[in-house]
Amino acid sequence: MYLLYKQTDGTLYTSKTVKKRVDDTDMPYIDDPAVSGEWETVDFVKNIDSFDRSKMNWKKENLWIVSIRFMPRGVCVKTVKTERGTANITLRYTKDYVLEDREMTAEKYVIKTVNGVEYLFLQHKSGDYSYGGREPMLYVFKRKND
Repeated sequence: MYLLYKQTDGTLYTSKTVKKRVDDTDMPYIDDPAVSGEWETVDFVKNIDSFDRSKMNWKKENLWIVSIRFMPRGVCVKTVKTERGTANITLRYTKDYVLEDREMTAEKYVIKTVNGVEYLFLQHKSGDYSYGGREPMLYVFKRKND
């Protein structure tokens, strides 16, 4: 995926001068049976309290992450949209966090029941978080085949 940025100042930036926000991803694996399985994306929200299943914040076709699967021994796979369809990104997870070692992000997740349906809320730490200093928004997932 290619991104195009517009420079808004006259500063010459290098990898040494750009400050990148990183998380501690050096966490031991702790099993979390509650998150095990496959979850499909249903929305993208600013915070958990803003989620309302009857009023979607984002159209499904505009969401980058399609689904997420939590497998044994801390393996996690995000399926994301690409120009050619979809691709899988293999990551690690431990209880409460999806860990992306390459980007140095620890995305916190919470499982919450809303109107009798179980949802997974997962922080999305993109460049807006790492380089822009913004707080992460949340992807909302529903357990697949629920």
